[in-house]
Amino acid sequence: MSDEAERFVRWYAHLPPDAPLDRHAARALLRRALADREALAEFLLEHECAPSLLGEFINRHWNDALSDALDSAALRLALRVMHAVWRIEDDRNRRAVLVCFRRGIIPSAKMMRRLCVVVRNA
Repeated sequence: MSDEAERFVRWYAHLPPDAPLDRHAARALLRRALADREALAEFLLEHECAPSLLGEFINRHWNDALSDALDSAALRLALRVMHAVWRIEDDRNRRAVLVCFRRGIIPSAKMMRRLCVVVRNA
């Protein structure tokens, strides 16, 4: 499990950073936490916009997030990501990212890092 995922699991389970974490239980908890659209969006917005977790959000929850209630963390995150996409200067890269989103593909790691920077600073 990556450090980003472990921090998310600890946050989701309200565990202190130094608490022991069983590997098997952590994986099960990660699966449950990634399925929780609102919790994942809140973590990405309020705590740490990690590229791998943002990729999971896009892959698992993108379409549902766009139709969420106006006050949902998932919709706020989706709007920040769209703002980040529109700030991509190269039209070809912007179109490629949107095609990835539409197909449910996670864009390149480099692009995810760029999106996270804009999302964090928005």
